[in-house]
Amino acid sequence: MIPLQGTLEVVLLKGTYRPETATGYGIIERNGQTIYVANGTLFLGQEILVRTDTLLKGGDPFKDIPTLTAQTGYFVTSEIPQEMKDGLYLPPDKYIFTGILPWNGNWPVLKKVKRRFRPGDMISAPYFPNAGQGGMLIRSEEPDTHVKNYQEAIKHRLRMGGRRHARVILVGSAAQISELEFIIRNNEVLPVRMEPLPPKKAEPIVAVATSLN
Repeated sequence: MIPLQGTLEVVLLKGTYRPETATGYGIIERNGQTIYVANGTLFLGQEILVRTDTLLKGGDPFKDIPTLTAQTGYFVTSEIPQEMKDGLYLPPDKYIFTGILPWNGNWPVLKKVKRRFRPGDMISAPYFPNAGQGGMLIRSEEPDTHVKNYQEAIKHRLRMGGRRHARVILVGSAAQISELEFIIRNNEVLPVRMEPLPPKKAEPIVAVATSLN
């Protein structure tokens, strides 16, 4: 079994794996493989969209492939895009995540972003709080780079690649997101709107253990 990393998959959630981390398990519909899904336990019995993030411990992730018994990934949304109804799959370079993070007058840090959206390893996210204005690149401590417009943010995300890190662009209101997604489509990639995670009493454990023999 080859480790999947960064692919976008339609998954049928079957049950709970680790309730303390809201991790469920399910089946990848295009190949029948088992997958453990962080933040997936609210959607048991449903089809959801999952970004895969499977790595074997140590060394080259493509060595010792027979030791891998299950894939791992992160919940993205319970709304399956129409473009994925038939193929059930997107490679890492064919999509960008979008999301609405309401503006409250203060620039958020990445820790706050991850409490609302967690599609995988996210090292930064361009954030546009208001329509018609520029944004900032949100990082771990504080925003540190001005982003002129949506197109500049999209180009930056596309240069990142999508295998290792989740490519995310955020806006402050629902009124902005249609324009952002239209421009993303013009760059020949699919905009995938993330579903906000439910509030939790404590910071979730984000690592999902890979099942190994």
